[in-house]
Amino acid sequence: MLRPSAFTEFPPRTPGNRSGFTLLELRVVLVLLGLIVALTLPNLERLYDSVTRSTERDRILDQLAALGQDTALFGRDRVIVGTIGAVADLDETEAQRLGEVLALDMPDDWDIRVDEPLVIRANGVCLGAEVSLLHRGELLDRLDLKPPFCTVDRNRD
Repeated sequence: MLRPSAFTEFPPRTPGNRSGFTLLELRVVLVLLGLIVALTLPNLERLYDSVTRSTERDRILDQLAALGQDTALFGRDRVIVGTIGAVADLDETEAQRLGEVLALDMPDDWDIRVDEPLVIRANGVCLGAEVSLLHRGELLDRLDLKPPFCTVDRNRD
């Protein structure tokens, strides 16, 4: 059986059984931690930007994929002319002939360029078009939207 005083007795301190860390050891550990943080932080920022850009791109592609179904539910012809380029300045009479001009919900720093207006009939049939996705003015992806369902097909030039 243990004596109650066994927990309170400490061995005498000698130079060989000192506990704790020296100031030099703590400095070395802090320097190493600083180096690790300095090397990994830029990669974490790039990873965050990449994930954000990919998520925003997927959100745009989801909108394009749902165009036919959304238009069929709405019951009127719709047209997408893009956010930049010559087609974005489509005159009012041409837009009325093609259908209601629909604006996509684009994230900041993103643009969509449509070479020819993308027309979706009231029954949900997509007539197809070539679409370019631009992020901060740089071409990120070129897509073919294939009729009749606006199926996304990536153009690899």
